[in-house]
Formats: sequence, structure tokens, C-alpha cells
Amino acid sequence: MKKLIVSVLVGLVSQAVFAAGVIDLVGKEANVGTISNPEYAKASQTFVFKRTAKTAAEVTVNYELLFVRPECVEYAVEVTAVPELKRTVCTANLNAGHECAEVVFEGYQTAKRVCKRQGLMLDRAKKSLVLNFKKAVKLTATADETFEVNVAQTSMQDTQSVLRGRALDTDSVYTAKVRGEEIKFKAE
Repeated sequence: MKKLIVSVLVGLVSQAVFAAGVIDLVGKEANVGTISNPEYAKASQTFVFKRTAKTAAEVTVNYELLFVRPECVEYAVEVTAVPELKRTVCTANLNAGHECAEVVFEGYQTAKRVCKRQGLMLDRAKKSLVLNFKKAVKLTATADETFEVNVAQTSMQDTQSVLRGRALDTDSVYTAKVRGEEIKFKAE
């Protein structure tokens, strides 16, 4: 509970519903905010979702992951001088000859930002997973079930995550199968 409060204080969780610990699945989407570690290491977070008779057969859960990616972390400005340019410019005159004169074009300098040092930059990735209840039991108007889902980032340098799901408080026995970014809950 202390870790949850710290996460809320540093702004890592965007919904006040986490304080209660259970996220109601209303509609076809749920947003759970940013899943991250305050020490900027790979993150893992467990959510408890409540399913009711009004919950859609498939619910998309949107979240964000913090990750680091290679990027330039130090820049410098390099100035390049372009020298003046001298040209002899000719124009035709009426007696089939040419009048020529030397023209000088002014020199100038160009500034260009260049990378001096590569490093890692913190970034956010928008992600989603699908909770599939198509093979779950049909609930009465007053019944509800709770399911637990864990999202664990594989590495801070990657946006991939490992999903796990299980039934917590249900009237039926469920198996949870993870396939890609989807967790299927099937009643036995």
C-alpha cells in the first residue's frame, strides 16, 4: 500500500480509482495511466479489474510505459565560413559583343547543430492489451467478478511487456491464456 501511495504522489498513476485498488470495467476501454518504476528501471504493476453484467466481451486497457532509447544527449554548434565568391559576369551588347565585369558575392557563415555525445533519453510508449471475456460466464445484473492482470516490462530499453492474468473472486473456475497482447479468460 505504501508503494501505491508513493506512485500516486509522484504522478505515475493517472486515475484515482487505484486508491480503491479495483478498476471497474465500464464500456469497451479502460485507461490505467503510466506503468513505471520511480527508479527508472523496468516496471511491473498488477491491476485488479471488476467485471459486471455491463462489461463488454472485449475490453481494451490502455497504458503507457517509460523506456530509454539511444539518442544524442549533448550538442554543439559548429560554424562554417563560406568565403566570398568572385565571378566575371558578362552581358550581351548591341554590337554582338559582350560587356564583362567582375562581381564579388559576399561571404557568409552557417551554423549547424551537431551531436557531440550519444546517450539514452527517457521516452513514453502508448500500449494496450485486450481482456477477452467472450468465453466467460454470463453474469446477472447484481453479480460481479474480479480478475488480476500483471504487466511486467521486459527491459527498460524496450517497450515489450509480459502479461499474466488470473481470476481472483469468481463463481466459476477460469483459465487465463495470454496470446500476444490479449488475455483470454475462459470459464471451465
